[in-house]
Amino acid sequence: MATLQSFYPWVSVDCPGVPAVMLDDAILRGAREFCKATHAIEYDGTIASVISQTDYEPTLDSNTEIVAVKQVKQGTTYLTADSLENLEALTSNGADPTKYAVVETLPLSIRFYPSPIAVKTYNARFAVMPTINSSSVDDKLFEWYRDAIIAYAKYWLMVQPGKDWSNADQAAFEWNRFTAQCSDARIRRSQWRSDLPNQVQMNPFA
Repeated sequence: MATLQSFYPWVSVDCPGVPAVMLDDAILRGAREFCKATHAIEYDGTIASVISQTDYEPTLDSNTEIVAVKQVKQGTTYLTADSLENLEALTSNGADPTKYAVVETLPLSIRFYPSPIAVKTYNARFAVMPTINSSSVDDKLFEWYRDAIIAYAKYWLMVQPGKDWSNADQAAFEWNRFTAQCSDARIRRSQWRSDLPNQVQMNPFA
């Protein structure tokens, strides 16, 4: 894991005088927003089903929370993602689960349909991000996506009015740089880096 302080030199050089607590906040916000925008960090976990229990809260690494559920499978059989409303309208048919939905609890949980009729292990893949109180982030965010995190942190600090480091024009530039870095990350992950997680394909230009 990379500490938030690892990003300090690149942020503070353009935002002199920012207190450490504000640097931490800006860098962590950048990491979270980048993960939400790109699904760059993924986590493979397991869910052990309980007979007749429908809702499950996945166990993740410490200081990590779910952005999205990418897939759920049992063995080689993938469950179909559906909406919670659709699942609630269905009647259980007494079979192994074939569908799942995300329940917007805090933290997020997964609902199976139908209710499991046997104890089995399901494999799930999640897009994740650091929690709001994390003091460190996944090493990939520092080694591969550092420029995006730095750009967002600078944007967040510079857009604040009345500070010694305020700079509206530079804030707009850093925001554009952040969004460009997000697009670049999606392209690299989908086309060039087979060792990185799968990524939703970008839409072609009209």
